[in-house]
Parts: sequence; C-alpha cells; structure tokens
Amino acid sequence: AGIPEAVRSGIEGFLVAENDREGLGDGLVQCLEAPAFARDLGQTGRKRILERFTQERYDAALSQILREAARW
Repeated sequence: AGIPEAVRSGIEGFLVAENDREGLGDGLVQCLEAPAFARDLGQTGRKRILERFTQERYDAALSQILREAARW
C-alpha cells in the first residue's frame, strides 16, 4: 500500500503491498545497510512534498472542485 502520488518507490521511500512483510523488511534492510541512501530518500521525499503538496495547490484544487460542483 502507500500513497503513490506522494512516494515513488525507491526514490522518496518504498511502496509495499498491504501485509507484505517481506517487502517491508527488504526496504528496512536497505535503509539500515545504507544510511546515506535512507537519508537521501528522506530528503528527496521532503522536497517533493514541499513542492507538490502546498496549501496553495490544495486550495486551488478544492476551489476548482467546488466551482465544478456548483455548475452541476
């Protein structure tokens, strides 16, 4: 599971299927064995969230939805 809109697996973190213990374990092991890689995942993820999921973008998207709903 996960939120593919926010996390690209292997770039900002890891996406694993629900109840996929092996997949989760693999991702954790990769991070534990390569702390610099884990740090890069976190930094890249933070940058992506700050760029793509701002309050301004949320407000604009919600406004658009409400305008469309009002026309319906």
